[in-house]
Amino acid sequence: MALERRVNNLQTYAGPGQATALADGLKDLRSDLEAFRREMRLEFRAVRAEFRAELEAKIGPLTGDVSSLKADVSSLKADVSSLKADVSSLKADVSSLKADMAEVLRRLPPPSAPAD
Repeated sequence: MALERRVNNLQTYAGPGQATALADGLKDLRSDLEAFRREMRLEFRAVRAEFRAELEAKIGPLTGDVSSLKADVSSLKADVSSLKADVSSLKADVSSLKADMAEVLRRLPPPSAPAD
């Protein structure tokens, strides 16, 4: 590629016309770099398209999935909030049960000493 040749053969001499040669070399280098970037963009697009085609072949079309996913997530959020309410209710019931059991245990007669 022309970019590799230019990088390997930089003109670095001291003398008349050095600034002009350096400016010309930088212009050529920039144009080669832009061509390289353009080529890479095209390759990335091709890879993305190929990846998308493979993915769609395995799991089906990718369009329209976002709205159904959002609906699923919102229903899951509602379920989680319901579960949170149930858990807080269970915590209150357990604390009430603990208090009741403590009262029952307090009212029990003391254990009698075993007879010899």
